[in-house]
Amino acid sequence: MGVSFGEFELAPVAGAAGRSLPGDPQRPTLLFVVEGRLAVRAGGRSHALRRGSVLFLPPAIPRVQRCRSQVEALLVGVPPRHALPSPALEAIGRAWSLTFIREVLEAKAGWQRIAEGLAIESLGHLARRLQLAGTRPPWLHEVIRLAREGRTLDEIATLVGRHASHVSREFRRHEEVSVGEFARRCRLERAAGALRQGRESISEIALESGFCDQSHFTNAFRRVFGVTPARYRRDHGEGCAAHA
Repeated sequence: MGVSFGEFELAPVAGAAGRSLPGDPQRPTLLFVVEGRLAVRAGGRSHALRRGSVLFLPPAIPRVQRCRSQVEALLVGVPPRHALPSPALEAIGRAWSLTFIREVLEAKAGWQRIAEGLAIESLGHLARRLQLAGTRPPWLHEVIRLAREGRTLDEIATLVGRHASHVSREFRRHEEVSVGEFARRCRLERAAGALRQGRESISEIALESGFCDQSHFTNAFRRVFGVTPARYRRDHGEGCAAHA
């Protein structure tokens, strides 16, 4: 596939809107989305991926994929002994997936060892998702939608007809973060999109994202994305560096 790191192999791939990404359907694969939006149907289920999403694809299963925009991704060939039994998706960019992407793209000294550990960690998180899939409450999808809108836990609990403590417990069990942390992460993802577009200053983006000041925003952004907003804009921005 490309570059080897430990037992894994790495290949950067890209696809235009309306096209498919290249890949070997006979090989167990981890797909990390670096940029863009991708729809994949595999194992009888549809999966929507965006920046930071990770999807495990077992070998030799029917799959259809379509880029919803220009997509850049990393394909990681997984050794059979680490393979999962069925497709598994982490739709939200987590610290481990974003760190993996950053380590691969920056390729600093020792990145192969770090990437190997993160690839194994990714498979562990996805295996946990598979294990919990059968117990996932159907109303959790509505909780996620409402949390993305910035609703409070009490508001969400009222709207889905559940007690707030029950919503909080089930959300953390399945999403591995609190409702508040998830909502904060969604705000940071929107902020990252604004940084890439480069039309507003970082201080403006911080306020529009619900942070009281730029310092608070910078600290929260760095915890999730591993770099400051200014560095992120320099690395990924389409426009005006003067806004940094």
